[in-house]
Amino acid sequence: LTDADSSAFKYVGETKSADVTGISDANRFEETLNALKIIGLEGADIISLMRSICAVMQLGNISFKAQSNDSSEISSLEEFQKLIDVFEVNHSLLKDALTTSKVNVRGETFIKSVVPEVAKERCDSLAKAIYSNVFEWLVSFINKATTAPKVGGHDFNGGLTGTIGLLDIFGFECFKVNRFEQLLINHANEKLQVKFTEDVFVAVQVEYKHEGVPIENICFPDNSSVVLLLEGKSSLM
Repeated sequence: LTDADSSAFKYVGETKSADVTGISDANRFEETLNALKIIGLEGADIISLMRSICAVMQLGNISFKAQSNDSSEISSLEEFQKLIDVFEVNHSLLKDALTTSKVNVRGETFIKSVVPEVAKERCDSLAKAIYSNVFEWLVSFINKATTAPKVGGHDFNGGLTGTIGLLDIFGFECFKVNRFEQLLINHANEKLQVKFTEDVFVAVQVEYKHEGVPIENICFPDNSSVVLLLEGKSSLM
């Protein structure tokens, strides 16, 4: 994958602008590596991490074409060879895993070919599985590195495992044609935003005032009126 840029990978997609003013991909990548090094992720582990990400990206470039008898074969041979080099696995084993399936009938195992659409779905599923496992492994590694250790027999973390909480907000979207499902997505997003502002701003200010801690009044966007519009007594819902 030497000298490849974002346009070389179908999962990323092509864009008219690959640069962001004032931001260097090289510098950001170096910062990421340094941050990972601080928590102890380096050497063979960092190589395995980057190799896994490369494998996910390269899987998106694999394409298939139909053969006779509802079978398929890999049409992007050059891209597939790059994938083999990244995976460091046997060429035939990976090819068969993507283009055939095993069927057990009355104790006997048969090899059945799959159509190109199914082969592509398998390719995408493999990419998702690798990405999911790498993500969970990385979060677990960070949690382990940032959890307070036991000192002198005392557990400073109260016996609890340190975790990283992620809030995945759907994202507010507005299309030329907005259907009911889009309204539900945007409604969920607005509810999450209300919860976020209550926990981060409102609740904290109330707690500080209760404990007599000086705090300036914090102004923040209040979208509660939007939620009332959607679910109040005279709401649209």
